[in-house]
Amino acid sequence: MNPNFRKFAFLSAVLASGALYADPVPVRTAAPVPADAEGSLQTTGRTAPAQQAHLFSRATGTIAECRVDIGDRVKAGDILAVIEAPEIAHKIASAKAKVAQMKSRAELAQALLGRAESLAKTNAVSAETLDERSSATRTAEADQLVAEAELHELEVMQDFLTIRAPFQGTITARRIDKGDHVNGDSSAAD
Repeated sequence: MNPNFRKFAFLSAVLASGALYADPVPVRTAAPVPADAEGSLQTTGRTAPAQQAHLFSRATGTIAECRVDIGDRVKAGDILAVIEAPEIAHKIASAKAKVAQMKSRAELAQALLGRAESLAKTNAVSAETLDERSSATRTAEADQLVAEAELHELEVMQDFLTIRAPFQGTITARRIDKGDHVNGDSSAAD
């Protein structure tokens, strides 16, 4: 026997008996309505941010740009303010020249040491001269490293001229405006 026929026969038997035609069930529906002022709930409490940061300048200069205001939403890394400090750019140019100078001195000292080493093999140069050239080479290389470190320090200071948001959030206070002078010492902050 066909299984579909059995289902159909069962349905027709149920329909014939009237089992599916029960009395309707009443249903209540409710439409949403806005709450009025009298029905509102008031409680005491305090809100606090999950994260908060007080940002200070690590570089001394004048505020050239202030890109945010109270209530602005920012993402991590967004620029909040830019400090203008032309003396840092001048110091960087001077430090780059000093690095080039020290590099040149180190190259000259290395060349003189190489000549002295080749002449020392034929006893044309004394061991004392060879030691002096070797020491001068190490000193020139150390001076170059010092000049490069000073340049790197100034480049890091230049990066501090741009104040960025440390994380995503909302600006809740601002104590600077374009043209304000800022000190690079955070202990002077109020």
